[in-house]
Amino acid sequence: MRGRGEETTRNYSDTRDARGPAARPGSNVRSERTSATPARDASSEALDEDSSRRTEEIRAEIEQTREEMSETIDAIQEKLRPGNIVSEAAGRVKDATSETVRNTTERVRNMMGSAGGNAQGAMEQTRQYAGEMMEGARHNAIPIAMIGAGLAWLLVERFRRDNRGGEYRGYR
Repeated sequence: MRGRGEETTRNYSDTRDARGPAARPGSNVRSERTSATPARDASSEALDEDSSRRTEEIRAEIEQTREEMSETIDAIQEKLRPGNIVSEAAGRVKDATSETVRNTTERVRNMMGSAGGNAQGAMEQTRQYAGEMMEGARHNAIPIAMIGAGLAWLLVERFRRDNRGGEYRGYR
């Protein structure tokens, strides 16, 4: 039977006690003691040495596993200490707060940039319209002068009526 790697393991379900084929504990059959042959004694000794070696290896593995488990348990206990839990929670809150502040700051910067861009666009559009109006006024000087004279006449008449004292007040 093969074990881990290249080691050979013993199949204990097929072995028979050295006292006989059916003399295992709990068996009702009695066996007679017979003298073993030298070949059987050599193979039993080799098997016993192999079993002893394997037993020691298993014990060493168990001890190593115990040490590793002890370290793991100590690490878990350290993590579950109230001070560490509070510290970890505070760190997470601080990280989340920092992230929120960074996101909010970035959004405000984007909004400011957008508002600045919109204001510049509005100013540029106003300049363009004013320029177009001035250009139109230059090309149409006589109609503009007549509109100006009409507005001046309207204001003068209104001022005169207000100062007369009252026969006709007009619309306000």
